[in-house]
Amino acid sequence: AFGLIGGFITASTYTLITVLLIPIYFYIIALHFHGMRSRLDSFIPVSRRQRVWDVVQQMDMAVSSFVHGRLLIALIMAGLFSLGWSPLLTNVPYWLVLGILTGVLSLIPFAASLGWLLALLVITMDLSVGESMTVWDWTLRLGLPTLVYGVVQFLEGWFLTPWIQGYSLNLSVFTIMIAVFIGAAIGGVFGMLLAIPIAACTKIIL
Repeated sequence: AFGLIGGFITASTYTLITVLLIPIYFYIIALHFHGMRSRLDSFIPVSRRQRVWDVVQQMDMAVSSFVHGRLLIALIMAGLFSLGWSPLLTNVPYWLVLGILTGVLSLIPFAASLGWLLALLVITMDLSVGESMTVWDWTLRLGLPTLVYGVVQFLEGWFLTPWIQGYSLNLSVFTIMIAVFIGAAIGGVFGMLLAIPIAACTKIIL
């Protein structure tokens, strides 16, 4: 039990730090962007300077399209989770809040699982204070929201991300899936998060 709790705390802490560091990195880079560009100009031959910055601008547009695509996917997933956990289907307590929260967490690979665990915890607390439940009732109340989570994650991984990100970045579905697998193997969560924009930028450079 202590090992399980310790592992959960470690994973939660790592996810929280990841969520906090990304906007900090972004702010620092954005704050010094113009100074960085001026310094880089001095290292680029004048004859190639315009061409280099044209390529950089295309890469910037690719990254922007990636961010917009991730936000759109998170919005769709928030709607799917909210619908799946609503009283119409599985009747999870606080379904709207949990659905939106889980959709937002989906911006970071695997972070949506925290929303799913929180939903199971809320269901467990709700059932514990009510009337006695059979094993079958417990299985249904915990299993159906889990099934919804699995279906939404499947749709996100195999349809939403490849189609939406592929369309916005002009990358094939196969290329995106391979890039995500390689990114996960090399850099874990950060690797999965950065794999698609890096693949798009690499294609532009090539």
